[in-house]
Amino acid sequence: DAARKHVDLLSERRTQAAGALDRWQQVLLNAEKRAIEGSAELREAEAARARLAAEAETEGIDLNLLPRAGPSAFDLNGAGHHGGNASINGGSANGSSRNGVASAQHRARTSVAVAPPSVPELRDSVVEARARLQRLGPVDPGAVHEFEAEQARWQAIETQISDLEEVESSLRAAERDLEQLIERRFREACRQVDGAFQRYFQLMFQGGKAELLLTEESASVEGDAETADRGQRLGVEIKAQPPGKRVSALGLLSGGERALTAIALLFALLEVRPAPFCVLDEVDAALDEANVERFVNALQERASKTQFVIITHNRRTIEQADSIYGVTMGAAGVSRLLSVRVNQLPSPDA
Repeated sequence: DAARKHVDLLSERRTQAAGALDRWQQVLLNAEKRAIEGSAELREAEAARARLAAEAETEGIDLNLLPRAGPSAFDLNGAGHHGGNASINGGSANGSSRNGVASAQHRARTSVAVAPPSVPELRDSVVEARARLQRLGPVDPGAVHEFEAEQARWQAIETQISDLEEVESSLRAAERDLEQLIERRFREACRQVDGAFQRYFQLMFQGGKAELLLTEESASVEGDAETADRGQRLGVEIKAQPPGKRVSALGLLSGGERALTAIALLFALLEVRPAPFCVLDEVDAALDEANVERFVNALQERASKTQFVIITHNRRTIEQADSIYGVTMGAAGVSRLLSVRVNQLPSPDA
C-alpha cells in the first residue's frame, strides 16, 4: 500500500510537471511563431515596396502621381492623349515618340494591376506587423532556464516512477511464486494429515470413517477486488462418521465423540509437524473409562516426540504422567502444593 501511494504521488507530480512543461513549450512556440510571422511580413512588405519602386524608377513613372481608379485612367488605344502629345511625370513628348509613351503607360498600368498592394497599403501592413511585434512584449530571458529546470524535474520523476514500477512488478511476481509454493505445500500437508487423522480416528473409535477434504472457493465471490486475480481460496472440511452412525455434520455428534474427533485431529497434526510441547486442558472430561484408555494409549505413543502438559482430574490420565503437580488438602484441611516425579518413587516391592 505504501509503494502504491508513493507511485500515485509520483504520477501526480509527473502529470503536473508534464503540464507545466507543455505550457512553457506552447509559450515559446507561440512567441517564436509570432516573431517569425512578423519578420516574414515585414521582409515581404519591404521587398514588395522595393520591387515596385525599382520597376517604377525603371519606367520613369512616379507612383504617387498614378490614379487609384484602375485601368480606366489610361487607354490602351491612346485615349487621353491630345494632339499627339502625352504628359508623363511632368515631361513632354512629341508625336514621333507617341508609340513609346503609350507602351510605357501600358507597362505601368500592367505593373500596377498585377503587383502586390500599393505603397500606402504596404506601409499600413508594416505598421500593423510592428504593432503585433510590440504587443508580444519583451522575451523573458529566464523562461529557458525555468523550462530546463522543469524538464529535469520531470525526467527525475519519470525515472523514479519507472524504478517503482519495476520494483512493484518484481514484488508481485515474488508474491505469486510464494502463493503457488504455499498452496502446493498446504495441499501436501493436508494429504499427510488426512492419512494420520483416519488412523487415529479408527484407533479412538475402534472403527468408523473420517477424512479431511479441501474446499476451493473463488475469491471474487466475496467481492475482494485485490485477491480476485489470485485464483481459488483453499479451505478444509472435516467429515467424521463413528461406527454404527450416519451423521452429516459434526454438530450431530455427542460431546464425547466430538472430543475424540478433536483429539484424533490434534494427534494427526502433531504426527505430521511435531511440536516441542503441547498443553491439553480437560480434554478427557467428557470421556468414559474405555475412551480414556484409548486416549492414554495414543498419548503415550506421541509422548516420545512431544512433551505434554495435561490439566485433568481423571485418575487414569494422572497415572500415566511422569511428573505430577497439583494442590491437595491434608487432614488438617489446609491446602498445599504437591510435586511428585513418578519415576523416582520407590517400587511397591522395595
